[in-house]
Formats: sequence, C-alpha cells, structure tokens
Amino acid sequence: MTAPGRYTKTLTLGHRQHGVITLTLAALMLAITAFLALSVDTGRLFLEKRTLQRQADLAAIETSLAYCRDQSLNASELLATAQAALASERNNFRGDTSGISVLLGQVSSVEDGNGGRFKQFSADTDGKAVQVSLSRSVRASLFGSLVPSGSNTITLQAQGTALACQPLASLHIR
Repeated sequence: MTAPGRYTKTLTLGHRQHGVITLTLAALMLAITAFLALSVDTGRLFLEKRTLQRQADLAAIETSLAYCRDQSLNASELLATAQAALASERNNFRGDTSGISVLLGQVSSVEDGNGGRFKQFSADTDGKAVQVSLSRSVRASLFGSLVPSGSNTITLQAQGTALACQPLASLHIR
C-alpha cells in the first residue's frame, strides 16, 4: 500500500509497447512491396518469354511453308522470310532483327533412356525442317530503377521448329 498523497504510476501494456505497432506495420509494408515487385516482374518475364516462343513458332511455320514452295532458297532468303514473318506491323516482334537466325536440318526421334522418346533437331543443309531462333533483351526488373545494380537487362531466347512440306494438322476418322 502507498502512503496517502503519494502517486504511483503503473505501467500498462500499451505504455511499454508504444511504437512497436508502427515498426511492425513498416516491416509488413516493406515485405508486401517486395512480394508485389517480385510477382509483377516474374509475371511480366513469363509473358515476354511466352510471346517470344509464340513468335518463334510462327516464324518457323511460315519459313517452312516458303521453303516447301521453293526449295532453292538459300540461307539469306530464309532469314529474310523469317524477318518478314516477324515484322512489327504483322506480328508485333519488338526485338532486334540481328537476334534472328534460321537453320535447315533434320528432325529425328530419340530415346530418352526412360522408355520415352523426344524429337531432336540437327542442322543439315539438305534437311526438310526449319528452325528459327529468336533472342531479345528486356528489362530485368521494373523496380530495378529503385535499387541501383550492374546490369538491368535479361536476354530471352526461344526456338521454333517446323517440318517443311508436312501437314500442320490431320484428321483421322474411323
């Protein structure tokens, strides 16, 4: 018991933890912002890679169709055909045309060692398959300007292969 007239101050839980909530909210907001930056950048890079793969497949199909019509096309004419297929006004290819390469070759079926098979492309000037390789540099992070670092670009690559003079689809009815 205290003597009359004396005042004792008791510390409550709120007084001892004054400011802890502010620090916790600041740390939580930082974590949420970092997660948002990571998810936005990952989604954007996935979409860029998917778009580049679609464009590589499209260029391979169109170049193989041109090669099927005229099998005397040389490498520079095949490259010009692929570049025309990827023209920005036709298919919105935003990469540099120096990042496009075209190869003729063969597609063969190879065993993977587990009882399965996969298709493999091998370069051959007398081949009946066309492989188009694309590469494009994109910004690594939209939020990279906030944190200075060395390189802020990533080079994405995609390859598309199509057989010349082969049907693109077939329908079998019993």
